[in-house]
Order: sequence, then structure tokens, then C-alpha cells
Amino acid sequence: MSTSTSSTLPLQNQIALVTGAGTGIGLMIAQSLAKAGTKVYITGRRLNVLENAVAESNITNAGTLIPLQMDACSESDIARAVQTIRQADGKLDILVNNAGFNGSKSDPDGFNARKAAVSAADNMDPETVQDWLDLFHINSIMPFFIIRAFTPLLKEGAEARGPQATSNIINITSTTTTMAFTGTYGSLAYTATKAALENISSVMAVHFARNGPRIRVNCIAPGLFPSELAERTLGKAGLDEIAKQAVPGYMSASPAGRGGRPEEIGATTVYLASNEFVNGVSLKVDGGLSMMNP
Repeated sequence: MSTSTSSTLPLQNQIALVTGAGTGIGLMIAQSLAKAGTKVYITGRRLNVLENAVAESNITNAGTLIPLQMDACSESDIARAVQTIRQADGKLDILVNNAGFNGSKSDPDGFNARKAAVSAADNMDPETVQDWLDLFHINSIMPFFIIRAFTPLLKEGAEARGPQATSNIINITSTTTTMAFTGTYGSLAYTATKAALENISSVMAVHFARNGPRIRVNCIAPGLFPSELAERTLGKAGLDEIAKQAVPGYMSASPAGRGGRPEEIGATTVYLASNEFVNGVSLKVDGGLSMMNP
């Protein structure tokens, strides 16, 4: 996408917030939104990671990236972020719920080791009740409360751009929501939490359509993209190699034969944010992985 002149920027002067945006898919999305003309608040728990992401991003003649420390599971952090944006901008046009996790929050490094230590017949053993509660809290529950907290600013965003304009919520789910994966990698709860988020998104899209304000809600369901989560779940093997080779007992090869690229997830986000006629959908961006793994 060219960003050489302001007239080419489809999201010029809009304000966005992306959760979990210090690395991986969240950062890819934030950078693409900024290149489309948006002022993007990138949030996460680690301020130094956010600041490094801003320093290393090459955004010219377009929007900007602003680091904003916000734990997506902390209601007080969310409230502070709302107040910060209210004071600085008075509105929000785009909200991307990307923050998520796969595994054990209390034992992220040891989870895969515990799974590898049990037999295939017993591979649910490492999953604890707390693991499931943590994953549903991060991946399914808090996105709803983030939406609720930012709805007044999203209302202001739509009204500021005209009587037919909408603000946008984009929830990042997973292509695994329609795939019958076993627990070989990551947590068995992960797919369920992302399926729940897709359902919540559909309900919220209908709610806003019927009751207002003018807010659209869509989902992006990514496949294999480089991220801390993917590396933690699948190991350090290259995503291109994983995508083009079947993993026995887990998944068939992807028709694309490679992992996703930053511009591919970014272009999808810009499309959903800029197309006022798309509402209540979930777009798979997975190189055909899900159609080969029903």
C-alpha cells in the first residue's frame, strides 16, 4: 500500500487502539493501520516492549504509533487507557482486541514440557481448572469488557466522521475455531475460547445494529503467523516449514505452503476498518489451512 501522499490513506485522521500490540500479529496490525493514516495506540503489559516496537517501526508520511501500557486483563488499566484517549483525542474509531494466550498463564514455559511428558492417551492431564479459567478470562471475557469500556469513545468516533459513518471493533480469533485439533500443541481450551469470542462478536454486532451506537463488529481468524504465541506453541521451527508439512495427529499441510506475512494480516484489518458495508463477519486469513483440516 502506498503512503506517499495523504490522499492515498484510507483511514486518515482516525484513532485506533490495538491490544497485545508490542509483538506479533498485534504489531503487524498496528503498523498497517498507521500506514493507512491512523494514530494507533499500541497496548500491552510491558512498556519497554511497546517503546521498542515504536522505535523500530518505519512509519513515514502516514499515521503514528503511540505506546500505552495497558494490561488487557486489568479493569483499572483499561479505565486509565480510556481516560488517556478521551483527554488526548476525544474519540476512538477502531478497536482491535488482539491480546490473547495459549497455554498456562502460571507456567508458560513448563506447559509444553508437561504435555510432552505424558502419553497421547493422557495428554489432557497437564490442563488444570485454573488453566481453563485463565484462558477464558484473557481470550473471551476481557474483550467484552474492553468493548464496553471503549463504547462511548467509539460512539464519538462514528459521530465525528458523519451521519453514515461507523466505528469498528475487530476481534482477533483463530482459524482453529472450526478445526478439530487435539491437545498436542498448546491448550485444549484455546480453540474453545476463540470460538466463544467469535460468538460474542456476533452478538455484539447485532446488539449495536439494533440499538446503536453505529459500531460494526467483525473478526479476523488468523492461521500461522510469526508471534511469541506461535513460537511458544509450535516451537522454534520455521512457520513456513510447519505450514507445508503435515503434522501427524495434528494437522494437514497448508495449500499456501508457508506462514502468513505481516502485510496479509494488515491488509485484512485495513479492509474491515475502511469498508462500511461489512458487518458481523469472521474472515479466515490462513492460506487455506482450515479447509484442509475440517
